[in-house]
Amino acid sequence: IEPMLGERKRFGHLPQRTPSSPLLSGTQSPPLDAIHAIETLFVFGTNESNIKKIMEEIKVVQTAGGAPLKLRENPNLHSPLLIPVYSEPRPAPLQDLPEFEGIQQEIKGLVEWVDDDRVLYAVMQANMENELAFPVFKRIKEFVQTGTYTNEPTQLDPVMQLSRLAYFVQQKASDAEGCKELTEEIVHFRHISADLDKTDVTTLQGIMDKVASYGCAQGLKRKMRAAYKGGELTDDEFDEQYHQLDQIQSSEDFDSIQVRYISQHYYIPLLLSKGGKGKLIKHIIQVESEREFIQDLEAAVKNDSNNPFKGADWWMFSKIVERVDDVYVPYASSTVQDSRWYPDFIFWVKDKNDHYHIIFLDPKGHTYADYQKKIDGFLKLFWDNGCPRQFQYDSMTITVHMRMYGKNIQQVGTAYSKYWIDDAAKIADILKE
Repeated sequence: IEPMLGERKRFGHLPQRTPSSPLLSGTQSPPLDAIHAIETLFVFGTNESNIKKIMEEIKVVQTAGGAPLKLRENPNLHSPLLIPVYSEPRPAPLQDLPEFEGIQQEIKGLVEWVDDDRVLYAVMQANMENELAFPVFKRIKEFVQTGTYTNEPTQLDPVMQLSRLAYFVQQKASDAEGCKELTEEIVHFRHISADLDKTDVTTLQGIMDKVASYGCAQGLKRKMRAAYKGGELTDDEFDEQYHQLDQIQSSEDFDSIQVRYISQHYYIPLLLSKGGKGKLIKHIIQVESEREFIQDLEAAVKNDSNNPFKGADWWMFSKIVERVDDVYVPYASSTVQDSRWYPDFIFWVKDKNDHYHIIFLDPKGHTYADYQKKIDGFLKLFWDNGCPRQFQYDSMTITVHMRMYGKNIQQVGTAYSKYWIDDAAKIADILKE
């Protein structure tokens, strides 16, 4: 945004004391806070189909909302389901910050050329919305000399790089202090809603209720078989009642929406979408890599030889929705002061020997997120001297793990490839850490 030549700011943030245009000078000019600009988002592109796709997605976001869909917490949850607890954020040690996206030689050259802290402070303050505290200014001066930089070409001039550095050094850090039982940290399933017509909502809710009852139906079928063997049911009674229960399946489709019953999931049923009407439903699984992971996981669990949990006492897992749920891993980012990584899934695995595992698993592709910084942040919290840290909860020993999931591990840097898996069956290897 550059409303006036050389002033790369929102119009309302242009400095009144040094107007750069006749519009803001002269006795007849209104005060800047009385001027209201129309700021418009323009989307530029060269591919018509791409632009059409973008505009369709924008319309979906604008119209999302609608009727609530009722899902329920799984009645067969194991306990305890634990999540990490973090300390209060504090200023991150400068040596723990990632590379700053700037050119050290340019920034350092500017600081040495100005050679006056008062002028330097004024230059940075002019490009910041909040007051620049003196301790932050000291951290900037230190990072200029000792910090690490990407040193990649940038369109930002040295002054703007320095101003961004002022925000960068204010990042916070936390420590992992232990674990607590899950209470109200996963709530997105209570806020799933569909911007569909009334008939579709009623039909979809009916399918969801039917699939959600699959676990109960399986229990009733076991009881019926026992009653039949004991002579408590006639052939006709058994056939009629068993046939009714047989109509309840663990998976049904509605349009492009898959409604799945997975007995180990935190809530039931689980909704997955391949587009279509599913785009108009909030907080369900829409991303292709997440759908692939769920399919991969179900296939692995059904195969006795590949089931990664076959030696466990029990296991559960849940989908996590960013900034709706409160299950996350804090990490240092190049651009955001309070960065939180919200993995797409959390797993809980209880071994028979009182060893308890928490696994954060994120199927998002490495080309769409700064996965290196997320992994680095995780390791700072949950690893010590090259080994996983262990926490105690009651009589159990807790280990926290993480993995990215994708089918193109060969594209991942060598230093990070061991934190990626391309097969859900490889979760078994994670449990050996």
